[in-house]
Amino acid sequence: MALGNRVKEIREAKKLSQAELAEKVGVSQQAIGLLEQRNSKSSKFLVELANALEVSPEWLKTGKNSQNIIDTNYTPAELLAQQLKQFTNEGKLSPEDLSFINNTIQHLVKLKESQDAVANGTAPDKKSA
Repeated sequence: MALGNRVKEIREAKKLSQAELAEKVGVSQQAIGLLEQRNSKSSKFLVELANALEVSPEWLKTGKNSQNIIDTNYTPAELLAQQLKQFTNEGKLSPEDLSFINNTIQHLVKLKESQDAVANGTAPDKKSA
């Protein structure tokens, strides 16, 4: 069974329209329709689809794994990690790309920590004496 068939099967089992699934994934209804019609092996929004359908991305992509339904939604960090793993396995990311992504994530984490400190009133006072 192809990826599109698995998407359609789970979507219908969850009583979701293509438009409803598209909204959850953040793509157009036409994108879902095309995916369901094609015999593709992957999708650039595979992880988002899996999260919206509450299934494992690996199962959605391959049909493998005995436990295909996940108990909880992935966190954003888990979604990102799975997407990066998929891109790396498919040869879409070079070591330089991964280094850039890692540096960007570290910068974003520090920025978020700073914003949280300001919001909580725990940021160091930068006034000079």
